[in-house]
Amino acid sequence: MCLSGGTGSGGEFGGQARSGSKAGHWSDEEVRMRIEKDQFVGGLPARDVRGFMRSAAGKIIRTRTVAQQFGLSSKKAEHFLNELENQGLISPKEDYWEATAKGYAFAMATAAKPLRKSTAEQLVGETIGRAELVNADYQVGLPCSATGPFSEAS
Repeated sequence: MCLSGGTGSGGEFGGQARSGSKAGHWSDEEVRMRIEKDQFVGGLPARDVRGFMRSAAGKIIRTRTVAQQFGLSSKKAEHFLNELENQGLISPKEDYWEATAKGYAFAMATAAKPLRKSTAEQLVGETIGRAELVNADYQVGLPCSATGPFSEAS
């Protein structure tokens, strides 16, 4: 799943789970979340929001914490939290919010550019080549002796 929206202030989330995904299991699309360097979420830079979500993982989220973290007024912090709630990143409790599964996925989102197919193929080819060299060199992978530290004879 990728975030869409570019430089807009909302930063809506896109993507659908595969129809074959089972309850309690992440599909590939749900796990793959990517943010753009110029993306905004709730009116703030997505990278900053991602950092906040990482630090807030497993903790309660209060308006005053957000206000302090981002230097916002209480009113703006409340608006920001409502935006995160509308996007499904956090869920409200009695007097605080908690990160949702989507919020945890956003906290782990990458801002790296995706690999090109040609680069990925080159990297895989190089890895296979190194594995073939190691497998061909008998001195690198000597067989274990029967008197090694984990054998019954020792």
